[in-house]
Amino acid sequence: MTAATLLKEAGYTVSIYGEAFSCTTSDVAGGQWAPSIVAYDETSAVACHRFFEILKKSFDMHKFRLGSQFGISERTNFCKRRGPSLDKAANAGIIARTRLANLPFKYLNGPGYAYSTLLVEPPIFLEKLRHDLRQNQVPFVQRKFASEADVLTLPEAIIVNCTGLGSKVLFNDLNMKPIKGQLALLKAQPALDYLYSTGRTYVFPRADHVVVGGSQEDNVDDCIPDLTTCRDIIQLAVNAFMGSSMSTIRRKPWMLRNK
Repeated sequence: MTAATLLKEAGYTVSIYGEAFSCTTSDVAGGQWAPSIVAYDETSAVACHRFFEILKKSFDMHKFRLGSQFGISERTNFCKRRGPSLDKAANAGIIARTRLANLPFKYLNGPGYAYSTLLVEPPIFLEKLRHDLRQNQVPFVQRKFASEADVLTLPEAIIVNCTGLGSKVLFNDLNMKPIKGQLALLKAQPALDYLYSTGRTYVFPRADHVVVGGSQEDNVDDCIPDLTTCRDIIQLAVNAFMGSSMSTIRRKPWMLRNK
């Protein structure tokens, strides 16, 4: 949707092909703006310059769309420890990072950090993009592709690959690997206006839900939620906000590393 929007704004005639246009993984994603799990050659000055150039442009374009229509708002993300992905943006001067003597919570009140970032609420953001694209007469063509040859039967001269994990099969992209993450969606709490993420857990209050996450399963491509894992994810967040120094849940392979 984003690629189609940018191409349309640049004056191109656009068609969108896809198996599904709603109820996708992106529709329920957490939504914090951060360069999380982005691979690039950090030893190359050229690659680093390009990465941060893209990062700055991404932040500015999202900030330009601030407001309830797009579901984008400025939020503070509180962290017990410095977050590697947020630090990249802070070190480049894209977002602000503040060292705190005490986090503003009853039990989780030791030293920490505050990052000034954005919350992008996918259910609102994606619906707005879909609506605007349809208003601009962009056709949505439901189609499932089985191979690269199948893709190349399209009449368009330029094809932008937004298939994500599907690239592994369609284009024999062996570098494309699945990562499964599970979320617990709790009842919305309008009074919560901050984000929290440290180590194994994150909590993102949105208009529709409070999103609690904490899992990362490499090379797993099924979309089946596991209730036991989701209960453990919630317990990790409870432990964090109760100020527990060590989790009461034994370390498990699916638990997040520090992002």
